[in-house]
Amino acid sequence: MTYAPLKIRIYAFLFDYLIIVLYGIFVVGTIFVIFRPFITPLFSNSPAAAELTGFFLVTLPTALSDTAVYMILIAVYLTAFIYFISPLMNKKRKTTYDWIAGTKVVR
Repeated sequence: MTYAPLKIRIYAFLFDYLIIVLYGIFVVGTIFVIFRPFITPLFSNSPAAAELTGFFLVTLPTALSDTAVYMILIAVYLTAFIYFISPLMNKKRKTTYDWIAGTKVVR
């Protein structure tokens, strides 16, 4: 049995994330369409309600500390790095997902 080379594994990885991004766009778009009728009045009824809505939806989520943002970024980059380097560390070219799931990718 021949295992898939690294180039095909990277293409598969990128294809997976393309699907994930398209799904994310679909979910965010659907949420925007569904919840728009509920959110629009919050910005148009009174200036006080619009100010509070803007604060809770825009300002508050961006008030994370720099340390929390850096920790999240480090975790994301570390996970991606481990995923890309893991096929180079074994003969069967298994990634971390393959190890966890117990699967093999064959050609």
